[in-house]
Amino acid sequence: MQVLKALFSSGPFMPHGYCYMWDPGLVWLHVVSDSLIALSYLSIPFTLGYFVRKRRDLPFHWMFACFGIFILACGATHAMEVWTLWHADYWVSGSIKAITAMASVPTAILLLKLVPHAVALPSPAALRLEIAERMRAEEELSLAKAELELRVEERTAELKNVNEDLVLEIRQRRRVEQTLRDSEEQLRLAQEASGLGVWDWDTRMDRTVWSDQHFRIFGLKPSDQTFDGTNFVSLVYPEDRAAVKLIIREALRPGGEFNAEYRIQRQDGQLHWVLSQGRTHCDRAGEPFRMVGVTLDVTQRRQAAEELRRSEERFRLLVEGIADYAIFMLDPAGFVTSWNSGAERIKGYRAQEIIGQHFSCFFGDEDLRKGRPAMALREAITAGRFEDNGWRLRKGGARFQANVILTALRDQQGELIGFAKITRDLTESLRAEEAVQAAQVELARVVRVSTMGELTASIAHEINQPLASIVNNANASRRILASTAPDLEEVQQAVTDIAEAGTRAAEIISRIRALLRKSVPEKSPLDMNQVIHEVLALISGVLEKQHIAVGIQLRPALPAVLGDRVQMQQVLLNLIMNGIEAMNNILDRPRLLVIRSDARDSGLEIAVQDSGTGLDPQHIEHIFDTFFTTKASGMGMGLSISRSIIEAHRGRLWASRDPATQGAIFRFSLPVME
Repeated sequence: MQVLKALFSSGPFMPHGYCYMWDPGLVWLHVVSDSLIALSYLSIPFTLGYFVRKRRDLPFHWMFACFGIFILACGATHAMEVWTLWHADYWVSGSIKAITAMASVPTAILLLKLVPHAVALPSPAALRLEIAERMRAEEELSLAKAELELRVEERTAELKNVNEDLVLEIRQRRRVEQTLRDSEEQLRLAQEASGLGVWDWDTRMDRTVWSDQHFRIFGLKPSDQTFDGTNFVSLVYPEDRAAVKLIIREALRPGGEFNAEYRIQRQDGQLHWVLSQGRTHCDRAGEPFRMVGVTLDVTQRRQAAEELRRSEERFRLLVEGIADYAIFMLDPAGFVTSWNSGAERIKGYRAQEIIGQHFSCFFGDEDLRKGRPAMALREAITAGRFEDNGWRLRKGGARFQANVILTALRDQQGELIGFAKITRDLTESLRAEEAVQAAQVELARVVRVSTMGELTASIAHEINQPLASIVNNANASRRILASTAPDLEEVQQAVTDIAEAGTRAAEIISRIRALLRKSVPEKSPLDMNQVIHEVLALISGVLEKQHIAVGIQLRPALPAVLGDRVQMQQVLLNLIMNGIEAMNNILDRPRLLVIRSDARDSGLEIAVQDSGTGLDPQHIEHIFDTFFTTKASGMGMGLSISRSIIEAHRGRLWASRDPATQGAIFRFSLPVME
């Protein structure tokens, strides 16, 4: 900082203007002169720079650069001469002159070295002479060129046909080369994507080049080794060599293709299946010169295909061996295309009789008038599957009940290719089902009779009450009428009581007869609250004898359910009697039986809850099993029949423990009517 401060300090010096006594004329003379010189010096380097930039072919560019720096420094010294007239910065002025000196000395030295080279440059006269000689040489060259063109034109006619043939051959070769390049690129991409082995066989040299993947397919280590036809064939499994040789001979022709699937035996002894495909390339004469192809290990594919064939064969044998089901195929229009032994047994047609016939021949006249065959196909196409139970025809017109499933078959693109049809003869199963239902109904009736037998005392008590009332009222009426002044109003009241008691006894007997009679179940809308009251009326005597209190929690205005009244009464009677028996030995707490009804999202729900001994957790899963009972004298049929009845009504029956009362809760739900 001190050096810079001293450099730009005027010190004890006076401005240069004092030397001129501040004579205006003299001062302005120096100002104008030095300013013009400085401006001229400053403009010259830029002009030289522009010239050098435009003429890059000029020699001695460095000389122009040195002159530019020297002239720029000189201009700066003149500019300082103007500055020092008023400011005594002589150190700065001297420094600029020193820089000018440093630029001028190298320039002078370099100029001395340049002079010999400049002197050696040709003079304008020599340049003009050289130009004239060059013009004469160009004229001679033009004459020679003209002569050459004449010679070329003379030879053109001779070489025209040869050139055309050459062009055609070049184009052909280019097309072949482009085809080979495209093929090689495709093969390379295919090899990278799928593990294909690539091979290139020069048929003229009998030399084959393999890719690394091709070596690995044949169980060899990748190398630069080449193979001829003999070496390649030796790698083929002996039994397949003759066929491979024949395919190679057939492929060695214009447009020929090599396509062979054969076996190879690797060095480790493993036998593999490979697929080789290639294309032959020929020259214009039709002679093969190259075959390029790929090889793929298809061992797993062959194994999968063989397994698929075996699976299809097993499936065919399975379908053919099924005699209980008619399994056959239809084309998209509904014509039969296949027929198994089950179809022959059920329908009565042999395969040669029915294949090609429309499946509508299995429908009766009424179904044909309604268009049911076409409707079945439409629904199968729309929903993918159609199922129906109805009457079908055998050969000869005999009718039978059948379950039919028709499934639409589609290919990978979603196009309909046909239908699979399975028909099951329900004749025997319906008969068996009807027999089972009859047996179940009879068994349920037997259980009801057995239950009613257990309620004999209670029923007798219920009937004796209205009968006693009838006898008492009849005796009272006879005494009143025998008096001298009978009270007819009292007699009328007694007769009314007799009628009510008789009606009550008749209702009890009617309910007992309904439970005991043998009839086919018939479903009708039921009010379950009313059914509960009817059952409780039958067992009121039992409840009173066992000192059991009944809590009735029935939701009013319950939705109706579709069911058989007698069967619903039987279910409730079984559940209530089980609850009563569970409380027989209870002495330390009240005997309470609670019956509830409620409407849930799943349907109407009925619950029967007792305060008895409860359910053993290990028995809960088995209490509904047939013949399972925890009672010494029980048959194990009541709960099993009850669950069958509820499930036949599309409902559910289950049991659970009640931790509050230590008893059991039996619940069942039924779907309500819409």
